[in-house]
Amino acid sequence: MDAFVRRVTWSRADKLWAIGSTVFYSIPCFALMFAGDPWLIAVLALSIVGFGILNWRMRARDSNRLLAEINEHGIRFREHDTPIPWGSVTLVGLYRSGGGTWSPSRDHVLVQLSDGTRVSHQLDDRLQPHEVRAAVARFAPSVQIEG
Repeated sequence: MDAFVRRVTWSRADKLWAIGSTVFYSIPCFALMFAGDPWLIAVLALSIVGFGILNWRMRARDSNRLLAEINEHGIRFREHDTPIPWGSVTLVGLYRSGGGTWSPSRDHVLVQLSDGTRVSHQLDDRLQPHEVRAAVARFAPSVQIEG
């Protein structure tokens, strides 16, 4: 069987979003440029370019990061982790936390092991809980799924 592997992608739309956000957040700088001194124009232009480069580098560094790998051997959520074998998993729970006035809600995966320990992982917004639920049910039908 093929493994369920999700990684962060950096598509053309994401690149356009990075450029668009640079332009959007630099609008106040553009407004000051039209009414400023030459040294202020130079400083603002350099800050716009610096923000654009920083934004681009942060997004490019995050590209291809592992979000989840679920296969017949186990489950893992980080590149440097070894997969948790299905033989030691008794329960996979999916739950949502937060969502108050000041904090966004987040989806989590809770993996309970047969020795009583629990491993929790916060899902990235690009990975949906129903995808994880379907992959666990496909690769480990004997594992109980809650949530």
